[in-house]
Amino acid sequence: MIVQEAVQFEKLIRVIIIGEEPICAVYDTPDKELRASVCLNESVKRYGLDPELVELSMKVKDTTKSDITFIDFFKTKQKDYVFNEVNRKCALSHVERACKLNLTKKIVDFLVEKAKR
Repeated sequence: MIVQEAVQFEKLIRVIIIGEEPICAVYDTPDKELRASVCLNESVKRYGLDPELVELSMKVKDTTKSDITFIDFFKTKQKDYVFNEVNRKCALSHVERACKLNLTKKIVDFLVEKAKR
């Protein structure tokens, strides 16, 4: 929350990557206290995976060497993406609802396939 006070942003965006595939993204907008949460706010909305966001997300994923990654960016008033943080775990129910995907199943399927290799 401290970083949210320092960055002038319009949206907090979370990109979900499983393996080498960006699966979906969701966003939340700050409330009157400049707080946003894609895990806690059940009214998060789906956000399009534009090429710039995908490229930035994959760079972060590759840097962290993560197989399952939840990457947060701020979308600023200047329309730039500002990296915020990487999460290793997250409540998925709001994200699944917004993206209309069963992310839990996608993660399990990915892990089973990885274990078979």
